[in-house]
Amino acid sequence: MENKGIAKHILSIEDKKVKWYYLTDRGIDLYPLLYEMVYWSERNLDTVQPISKDWFKRDETFTFEKTITVNQNKYKEKRKELLELQKVL
Repeated sequence: MENKGIAKHILSIEDKKVKWYYLTDRGIDLYPLLYEMVYWSERNLDTVQPISKDWFKRDETFTFEKTITVNQNKYKEKRKELLELQKVL
């Protein structure tokens, strides 16, 4: 995934043996595809993971587009926090 620019990693400042992987913007662009796959599973499979059920329940009032945008933006915020934290430590 790193070779294709979907994800990158940084080394933990606290322990250089630990790698923190994160999605690049290219990786974040895959979110709609992943969301559709999880949504398909909910509609078509008998067993759905609890985290997926919570995800759909949390966003049930959103349109598809809003769900995608909100979750992509949340991820970008968390990624920014991770990268800034590693600079500070």
